[in-house]
Amino acid sequence: MLQYIRLGTVGPKDWGDKPVAIVGGGPSLKGFDFERLKDRFTIVAVNASMFDIPFADAGFTIDNRAMREWWPRLLGISYPQFYAVPHHILRLAGGPPTRQMNFIRRQQGAELTTMPSRITAGGTSGFGALHLAFLRGAKKIVLFGFDYSSGNGQWHHNEGHYTFQQQQDAAQWQRWAKNFDRAAVILKGHNVEVINASPESAIQAFPKCSIEEAVSA
Repeated sequence: MLQYIRLGTVGPKDWGDKPVAIVGGGPSLKGFDFERLKDRFTIVAVNASMFDIPFADAGFTIDNRAMREWWPRLLGISYPQFYAVPHHILRLAGGPPTRQMNFIRRQQGAELTTMPSRITAGGTSGFGALHLAFLRGAKKIVLFGFDYSSGNGQWHHNEGHYTFQQQQDAAQWQRWAKNFDRAAVILKGHNVEVINASPESAIQAFPKCSIEEAVSA
């Protein structure tokens, strides 16, 4: 079945009341108990982390291939999800989306705008999720699993969800990590604090701390 889906907006600016945890897939999160984030943060689960955190407040991806591969599983997620896609009208196969699925126009580059109908890709779903949190009014954002580097040859702590192969290498991740530099300037200008809870992260744009420090603060 093919269905045409009209794109919308990110919704209201209602994420400023407590810190927002954006949970990526970096190997630094291997073995982490995500229950520790519950009630302390507004939780945004990125890509396959949507399957690891059933109590997340939102899910996010810009990855069209992941959407196709995971579509039957994504339909079973009960919390709101945001999908940044490159066209005004998205044609999908595999069944109609649920009411929890929200589709937003994706734009290239690394410039964060204040338009609620646009998500800047910045090359990765993690960057897009940061833009989402900014648009939803977050004042403090903590990045988890934003390593942008490989640990023991793996790019994800939850590699088992990735049954399809992505063409990624260290140089590409380094380029994507640099995209956060401009975003950091814009976020600082809007008095948004961002902390990276991955001390070995390739992203140098934000202050870093350990996972334990981020959760215990």
